[in-house]
Amino acid sequence: MHLNDILVCHDSTPAGHERLQSAVRLARAHNANLTAVYPLLDDAVESVLFPSNRLVFAGGGDIAAGLAEPERAGTPSGANRAELSEQQFYELIRVQGIRGEWHLLEGLNTPELIELAKSIDLAMLGQFTRDGRSHATFRPDEVALGCGRPVLILPYAGSFPSIGARVLVAWDGTREAVHALHDSIPLMLAAETVTVITVLAKDNGFERAHGSLQRVVRHLERHGIPARYEESLLGDLPVADVLLSRAADLDADLIVAGAYHHSPYREAIFGGVTRDLLDHMTVPVLMSH
Repeated sequence: MHLNDILVCHDSTPAGHERLQSAVRLARAHNANLTAVYPLLDDAVESVLFPSNRLVFAGGGDIAAGLAEPERAGTPSGANRAELSEQQFYELIRVQGIRGEWHLLEGLNTPELIELAKSIDLAMLGQFTRDGRSHATFRPDEVALGCGRPVLILPYAGSFPSIGARVLVAWDGTREAVHALHDSIPLMLAAETVTVITVLAKDNGFERAHGSLQRVVRHLERHGIPARYEESLLGDLPVADVLLSRAADLDADLIVAGAYHHSPYREAIFGGVTRDLLDHMTVPVLMSH
């Protein structure tokens, strides 16, 4: 199983460039085609995103060593940033020896992005935050719900040199969890360790959980993936907090979870695992619906 067609939502922010680097690493590892989707924003939004007027270099880090940042005088417009980012993208994939294409969106056009994501193997998006740092990002949960394809979401802060070496899989046997498990297998084929966890509200559910967890572990092992399982009682912590705590304990670089077991409307009002996980994520999260 391979990822042959990857889509990444790119922008000229540091988080956008970290996301692009991660996408390039995945595309190179899987010999995949990489499509970069870039939202063209108006200059008012650009001035909020880039108050210093600085052009952020799209390469950066280890991936694009040797690429030079062009110098531009004055205040770059959104169109200028998009043009520069496109040039850097094509130079980056040329240096890395991967195939790719560039797709420009007129603003944050979520319906068009969903249509593009329906015909790829994996979409990579940035975390959406509710504190003003998401002017140039899509809602990854909306994309996951609409496209029917796995969505890999990267936190807005941090660097992610590896994704899929140490994986935590949230398992509850629902359809969404099943989709997420199988969609994540290409990312786990080279994993050092995979932990499949079930979080139970009551200890009388352990017996039933045992059988399901054992079957999942055997299935992963038949793919050559080293897997183990564990069960945890919910206690006083929300499920998302339990998952994030175990991810930190295990030094996980990927969490796999189904998206919206309940309706998004219900979770918007009452809260839920998906929203909590996406709000407080510290490592990349793969979600499917």
